Amino acid sequence: MFEPNRTFKMMQLWRPLTSACFLGKVDMSMATQIYFLVQYGQEMERQDGSAQHAMFLATQLVLLCLLGTLAGIPSFSRSLITASIYCCSRREPMRPMEIQVR
Repeated sequence: MFEPNRTFKMMQLWRPLTSACFLGKVDMSMATQIYFLVQYGQEMERQDGSAQHAMFLATQLVLLCLLGTLAGIPSFSRSLITASIYCCSRREPMRPMEIQVR
């Protein structure tokens, strides 16, 4: 979990990364989030390239660390997935969102 005091004062710099990877308990919601992560993450990477996608994720993580500190949000993974879905939907706004495996 992301704890700003431990991250910045005690230099536990892995905390934002673990917060970005934590999806909660194993259930169908977790499976759906992993599907969205893979589906839309691959789409963004295919369109922009690996370096641009890595920069997008790094920028989102920094913004979420700053905003998460202010709002007290302990986990960023669902926010990163939502940001990926939002960016993909803004590129092609009239394309229907697929939620089932082809």
